[in-house]
Amino acid sequence: MLDNISIGKKIGGGFGVCIALLAILAVVSWTGFNTSGSGFRDYREIARDNVLMGRLQANLLDARLQVKNFIQTNNKQSVEQFNEHFEAVEKFAGEALARIQNPERAATVKNIASDLGVYREHFNEVVVLQGKRDELVSDLMDPAGSSAREKMTEFVAFSAKVNDTAAALSGGDLQEHFLLARIYFAKYLDSNSPSDAKRVRAEQESAEQKLEKLKPTVRTEKQQALLSDFEDAFLTYMEGFDGVVRYISERNSIIEEKLDAMGLHISEQAEQVKLSIKEEQDALGLVVQASNERSSMTILISAVVGILLAIGFAVVMARKMTGPIFSLKEVAVKVSEGDLSQEIALNQRDEVGQLATAFKQMISNLREKNAAEEANKKMVDEVIQSVADTANALQDGKLQTRAASAGAIGDYKEMLVAFNGALDAVIAPLQFSA
Repeated sequence: MLDNISIGKKIGGGFGVCIALLAILAVVSWTGFNTSGSGFRDYREIARDNVLMGRLQANLLDARLQVKNFIQTNNKQSVEQFNEHFEAVEKFAGEALARIQNPERAATVKNIASDLGVYREHFNEVVVLQGKRDELVSDLMDPAGSSAREKMTEFVAFSAKVNDTAAALSGGDLQEHFLLARIYFAKYLDSNSPSDAKRVRAEQESAEQKLEKLKPTVRTEKQQALLSDFEDAFLTYMEGFDGVVRYISERNSIIEEKLDAMGLHISEQAEQVKLSIKEEQDALGLVVQASNERSSMTILISAVVGILLAIGFAVVMARKMTGPIFSLKEVAVKVSEGDLSQEIALNQRDEVGQLATAFKQMISNLREKNAAEEANKKMVDEVIQSVADTANALQDGKLQTRAASAGAIGDYKEMLVAFNGALDAVIAPLQFSA
């Protein structure tokens, strides 16, 4: 079939086949990359969800650490940092709620967002209780403690001045227990340990016992007044201590029963969501990897098949186009060497076929020309031989002999007729004279 197609169409068809193969390869590549790209987009979205939950966990941990720092140091900057990190947690929770489409994860994130609001409320309660504690310490206990210490110091000095050594010594013991109570209270503020509070109570009881023993022994009105002022300040101080213990206990109860438990619960829920996302991410990663490998293999196979088909088509076209030309070249070389017996067995209808037809016609013409030349040469030889034979016969006296012109044609026949006529013109007078 290709033999009847022109060379231009063959070349155009070859380019068309190459373009078609490239188009098929492009479609296969686009399909593969589009599939892989879709998988990568899904993987990226899941990765973003995973990172989002990780940032939520990190900021929640920082917020919980600031709660701990605030309880231990009572540093107001810890509250500010808690608010900063907790606002980030709430922000990330809101983003996660808007982004995550999985029903189970979305429900968990919704619970996290709800728990975060409750967690903040409980922490605000802790801050309020801490403020009340500090207010009792600064506004009530510190002034009462200083006043009690001053009154007892004055009582001891005055007792010594009036030579009431027993009262002075008892006042010193009472002062010692009161100062120890204040020291253990200061420790209790830092440790919040029930054992330190218990030690304060023990020193309080010892101080009250000393006070009750001391009151009946004083002799002067000033001693009684100073002791009464000390007792009032001491009772005020211990009332403040009771309030501080109550606030700290309530605060610790909120921390232990609510903040710690809720913070742990929120962290566990966030970790649950994160692990669920990671599980899906890992599974999708394998799918995307497999899809990418399949696409790469498909593209590679398509490219190899396309190249092989293109090479095969090029070889076939080259043979179809160059084979006849080589055959014509061999014939042309042999014809140029004088061999006109060559036959061209090409029946194509393309340009090469037309060239082969022209070659056939040329060889046929050359054959006819050679045949004509051979015939002409033979005729010339015959004319020359006839003239020579006639001349020999005339020399032998055969004056009637004439050159044979029956087989001659054309100019050669005319030439022989003219030759014979010339002989007649010369010989006839000679014969008449004789």
